[in-house]
Amino acid sequence: MLAVYPWMIPFLEQQQTINREQRVGQAYLLVTSYAQGGHQLAQQMVSGWLCRTASTAACGNCLGCQFDWESHPDVWWVKPDGQQIKVEQIRHLSAHIHLPPSQGRHRVVLVDQAERLNIASSNALLKALEEPAQGTIFLLLAKKANLLIPTIRSRCQILSPPQPNDEAIKSWLLDQGYSAADSWGVDILGGCTAFTEAVASNRYDELKNMAALWRESLTSQVLVPELVLLTKNNLQDSLMVLVSLVHKRLRHQLKQGSLSTARLQSVQAYIAETIRLRHTLTTTATFNTLALCQNLLSQYISASKI
Repeated sequence: MLAVYPWMIPFLEQQQTINREQRVGQAYLLVTSYAQGGHQLAQQMVSGWLCRTASTAACGNCLGCQFDWESHPDVWWVKPDGQQIKVEQIRHLSAHIHLPPSQGRHRVVLVDQAERLNIASSNALLKALEEPAQGTIFLLLAKKANLLIPTIRSRCQILSPPQPNDEAIKSWLLDQGYSAADSWGVDILGGCTAFTEAVASNRYDELKNMAALWRESLTSQVLVPELVLLTKNNLQDSLMVLVSLVHKRLRHQLKQGSLSTARLQSVQAYIAETIRLRHTLTTTATFNTLALCQNLLSQYISASKI
């Protein structure tokens, strides 16, 4: 069973107490993401609900605890089909959730990335929440609660696990054998789980290389040629790194008191435009990488001189 991060333990223990006292609700909205360790936390909560033997935490050994998201008979996992959770997926689960649990007291409907519900699937899920089946618990995972329609939010108990501060992240990194300086990687990737996976896949090494090349380009105001190839191979990460570095420079200048209001607004507009460009180019078939990088650099130079 996947372990949760240290800063999540008090929250999980609170949920385990609620489970032990048989005060589990009918629907929860867990405000977290995969990158932050949301799946680990959700698995621990679901295991506690399904465990046959535990009086507090899940035992981790019984059939109720031993499951993956797609094979447990009492877990119905709904995840995006492409970019959306479709109404057919919700209607399909609605036809089955009134069946009694196979192994224990509960059946769990886990809606992953619930912010990807469209209008039709949201309304179908709302109907299921309004007509709850005996013994069924809904667990919705979403990055932000306000991305779901108000009527769904009102049917759920909203749970917001604690987020780690910088010191907690650095302590965790050191415990895992990393450097405290790697907190930059956790921040840019959105959480410790995403960071761990990026390290394992060598993506993090590429991010650090991109950061070094963008930093050199911004400082010298001359585009480093190697950056063009890296950007061509991974545009999304390159622009993500650029935004992170410009943000960092902006924060440093604000602390130093060396930033005029006009320059602040100009650089903020540059950041917003780069983020917009990053999203736009996900659907663009072709683009001139060299021209793109040169434009981004020259626009930053212009914005930072105001």
